[in-house]
Amino acid sequence: MALSQRQYAIHRGVTEGAVRKAIKAGRICVNAEGKIDPKKADRQWSANTDPSKQRQPNSKPIKEKKIPKAAFDAVEQTLQEHNVELPDSLYMKAKTAHEILKAQIGKIELRILKGELVDRKKVLAEVFKLARNERDAWLSWPARVSAQYAAELGVDEHALYTALTQSVRNQLQRLSEGKA
Repeated sequence: MALSQRQYAIHRGVTEGAVRKAIKAGRICVNAEGKIDPKKADRQWSANTDPSKQRQPNSKPIKEKKIPKAAFDAVEQTLQEHNVELPDSLYMKAKTAHEILKAQIGKIELRILKGELVDRKKVLAEVFKLARNERDAWLSWPARVSAQYAAELGVDEHALYTALTQSVRNQLQRLSEGKA
C-alpha cells in the first residue's frame, strides 16, 4: 500500500520536510502518482543514509549544506580515472567525494613532509630573484670590463662600453623572448 509523503513521514518518525529532502536528494523514490512504497523506501532510506548522521527522536532539525555540482564532477572524474563504479545515491557520492578529498590532501601533506613538494610561490619568487640577479650582473659587466679591454685593444673606452652594453642588452632581450 503506497503512502503520501505525510503518511510516510509519520511511518518513518521524521518530519515531512525530511521526506521531501530525501526524495529531492534521490535517497528514496516515489511512484508515478507521487506516492511512496514504505517497504521499498525504508530499504532505500537505510542504504542511502549515513547512520551516524541520523537524529535521535525529538531532536532539532539540522540545516543541510548544498554540495556544489563541481564536487560531484570531480569525484566522478577521479572514480573514472581509477575505474571505480560510481555510487547511485547522492549521499554516497558526497561521502565518496569527502573521502577522496581527504585522501588526496593526505598524500599531498605527506609529500610536503617528505620534502618531495615545495611551495610554488616561494619557488617562483626565488627563481625571479635569481633571474633578476643574473640580469643585473650582466648589465653591470660592460662597465667593469670596458676600460681594461679598451686599454688592451687600443680602442676608445666609451665606444667599447657602448658596444658591449648594446650586445648584452640584445642578448638579454633574446633570452627573455625564449630565443637563445
